[in-house]
Amino acid sequence: MDKNHDVNYFWVNQGSNFRKELNDGILCSPQRDKRGSDKYKLMRDLHIGDIIINYKKPEIVAFSEVLEEAYINENDDYEVKLKYTLLDKPIKKEEFKKRLGSIEKVQQILSNINNIPFDKNFNVNLGYLFNINKEIFDLIFNNNPILSLKWWEIAAIAMYKEDPNREYKPAEVLKLEFVKKSIELKNVKNPSIATELKECSDDISSNYKRKNRNYFLRNGEFYKLSEEGKNYIQKNLRLFINNNNYKLNHSKNIILYGPPGTGKTYNTVIKAIEITNPELIQRDENGNVENYKVLKEKFDELKQQGQIEFVTFHQSYSYEEFVEGIKPYIPEWGTVEENNRFVGQDGIFKKICNSAKTTIKGDFEKIYSQFIEEIDENYEFKTKKASFKIRVNDNDGLTIRTGDNFEKETCGTITKEQIKNQTFTSLGRKQKLEAITKYLKEKYGLMFSTSIAVKPHILIIDEINRGDVSKIFGELITLIEEDKRIGKEHQMTVTLPYSREPFGVPNNLYIIGTMNTADRSIALLDTALRRRFDFEEMMPKPELLSENIEGIDLEQLLTKINDRIKNEYDRDHQIGHSYLMGVKNKEQLERAYKNRILPLLNEYFYNDIDSVAKILNCKPNDVSSKENWFNVLKEAQKSTKKDNEQ
Repeated sequence: MDKNHDVNYFWVNQGSNFRKELNDGILCSPQRDKRGSDKYKLMRDLHIGDIIINYKKPEIVAFSEVLEEAYINENDDYEVKLKYTLLDKPIKKEEFKKRLGSIEKVQQILSNINNIPFDKNFNVNLGYLFNINKEIFDLIFNNNPILSLKWWEIAAIAMYKEDPNREYKPAEVLKLEFVKKSIELKNVKNPSIATELKECSDDISSNYKRKNRNYFLRNGEFYKLSEEGKNYIQKNLRLFINNNNYKLNHSKNIILYGPPGTGKTYNTVIKAIEITNPELIQRDENGNVENYKVLKEKFDELKQQGQIEFVTFHQSYSYEEFVEGIKPYIPEWGTVEENNRFVGQDGIFKKICNSAKTTIKGDFEKIYSQFIEEIDENYEFKTKKASFKIRVNDNDGLTIRTGDNFEKETCGTITKEQIKNQTFTSLGRKQKLEAITKYLKEKYGLMFSTSIAVKPHILIIDEINRGDVSKIFGELITLIEEDKRIGKEHQMTVTLPYSREPFGVPNNLYIIGTMNTADRSIALLDTALRRRFDFEEMMPKPELLSENIEGIDLEQLLTKINDRIKNEYDRDHQIGHSYLMGVKNKEQLERAYKNRILPLLNEYFYNDIDSVAKILNCKPNDVSSKENWFNVLKEAQKSTKKDNEQ
């Protein structure tokens, strides 16, 4: 979200194009109508983080968040990338009219707006995009996401925030801040958290046992979050943990973008661990990560194991390096020998896709083959209630017997797929399956947790905008879409051009890209890339700079320099906080200024000394003065008359 402007709210009337725009994740309009009128000019006012109510006659069908600035697409139309939230139940006119109250009330709330979405009879006005405000949005959408939560979710979040490792009495849960706030918002007079905890414990154990077991462990009248419960909250209920806003599940394709030095590559480590091991993340009250060193160690470990891969795009990077290609094989560098030859080689993208797809298959198939080779037909398994013997049948499944004669006393079979997927057809079969599973776990170390099947793999693409994305991804640019991945509703595969192998992108692969907006604006990105990635803006955070060096306040210095850059150039060419991170004395500040900040400003303004001097609030001659640099920075942190006017 753009931290440099308040979130604005809009209402859009969408017609027959709604479904297509929803699927594409965009809002699109002509620049002018047929008569040449600039009726769509509000499209230019949509900024990152703004919220839109999507109305398709005769009801509100969604709301959406603006993910990037408006741009002109290849058809010369306005286009804005959105994250849609489709409503389970559309809000009809009578319902939103009831929530808003009288038209007089709406007119009063929107008194500073000339063109509002409703006429005096509460009919939706003709037009396209209208300004509204947060008060109207909150009235329509009932003000707070707490209202959509179930009591067990509220209790779990409250316990997680307070202390996820302690035990609580129901009365203690009622006193937790988030629960008290929820009771007030839900207008509940006599809440019974104890009942909800019991119900959610029983309900979840029966419905989600294969995935997460219990979210709560029961211990008399005490309740405690289980490890599975903590993981569930981390992955699926990322709200009110660090703030009071929803944080949705991770997108499969995301690009961190912003000016240089804003911590994009640094944050790819945090993003990767949030996906793979969210329980490791520790944040302070402001949401900042406190244990980056631990996360980096885990990141390096997963990278060593092949679960995370890192690549940097550049101008000459190609499909053959990224996906697959024919490359020369030279036994010894610098020699010319008869056995030098060309071989087909997989690229980093194909390798990590194959690794993600075979995580469970490779482990299970290898261990199961070893298992059926080593057991004999008289191997006996024991359960709490009975014992049985097995032998391998012709289909690599297991035939079960409870007596001495397989031919007369067999009681059925358990197939290989049932063992792999942990499925059963009766209680008795379940007990036998559990005994076999225990054997495989204890002897061979095979894990059957669902987490193996969806073990996330991460591909980090640094400087993704420096490469020719269409050339590098080729036909696979379509396959990375979430609904086109293996196992999804519209899954797709292609035949690769060199190996002629069928290929698809697994659903447990996450792609995290970084993009330096000083190199290229988002508006100039390939449309195919924009449509398939979520964009998360990363702007300078001067508040992270706490050092005051002999009268120079680093936070104030960076803020003032960036304010002038935005006015003289644009917001994409600001200077990131990392340029001054770790600066603790005058000598380090001098190096940062002379070796990093000044060369960057010269690059931005093509060595135009007058322009650089404006940014630094100094005379042109002072810019290149080696001795006067400290006074230059002292002046640069001060507000000018022009700064105060803007």
